Amino acid sequence: RQAEKAVKTAKSALAGKGGLLEESAHAVHELLVACLQTLSDAGVSLARHVRAAKRQGASEELEGELQLLQERLDTATGRVEEELEKAKDVVGKVERELAERQGSKAIEETLPELMELV
Repeated sequence: RQAEKAVKTAKSALAGKGGLLEESAHAVHELLVACLQTLSDAGVSLARHVRAAKRQGASEELEGELQLLQERLDTATGRVEEELEKAKDVVGKVERELAERQGSKAIEETLPELMELV
């Protein structure tokens, strides 16, 4: 559920109208990175439990439930990774736009001095 909520939040923020602030883009990116780390940790833990269950001769029903959990975890991880790629693209775009604005501002500030020299 937490992964679904993070993806929904990210999609909403990234699809927002009127441009995304740099801080917002970074916040979405960080949210998704943290979510992906949590899912990775859960995957490691689940794998450990699957191995333990097999060693202890768990029922087929339990093994099936663990397999379903693994599939759900893989699906959630895939969704978060997909949204994280989109967020990376948006962060890059926002950073490029910011750099362009700063470059334009620097040119505008030095233009009067250059005009005097000419």
